[in-house]
Amino acid sequence: MFPGDPTVEIESVSSFDQGDAYRITRITMSAHAGTHIDTPSHIFPDGRQTEDIRLEDLVGPVFVVGFDGKQVLAASDCSRANIPLDATRVLIKNETKDAWMDQTTARWFSERGIKLLGWEGLSIDRLDSEDLPTHRTLLENGIHLVENLDLSQVDPGHYFIVCLPLKLIGSDASPVRAVLIEDFV
Repeated sequence: MFPGDPTVEIESVSSFDQGDAYRITRITMSAHAGTHIDTPSHIFPDGRQTEDIRLEDLVGPVFVVGFDGKQVLAASDCSRANIPLDATRVLIKNETKDAWMDQTTARWFSERGIKLLGWEGLSIDRLDSEDLPTHRTLLENGIHLVENLDLSQVDPGHYFIVCLPLKLIGSDASPVRAVLIEDFV
């Protein structure tokens, strides 16, 4: 959970224990809880919303790159990382949970034609940032930003990703279930 966001609450509304014939659970949470995708409307008043997400950008080959121990991810780090030139989806693994990406690096990914950028930390910007410059650069350039991934059990390399949001209308973000498949053909 990002500091200050609403907490996730899971409540049983009806249950077998209470004599009900079925179970119903109510979930209350921020659209930014857990692993989620941000949309441009998170940053821009007239930005695209969840219903405008191009689902085809969220399913397909993906490259996972590791930058363990980096506090600030710079464009020079990415240039040296051997990210394939034809990669359009990239997930960034970094065990330093308060790491962030600078705007130069966001522009580097934008110039490469990336469609989906996934980040292991709570935010791709500094946690104390209020204007979110990296978010702005990525989202204004049409990059789908997935944050708060758990890549702890994933080795760098090539995979196939399925990362689908809920079909929320008018939302600035959505929780996603990101699944990586190895040994795909």
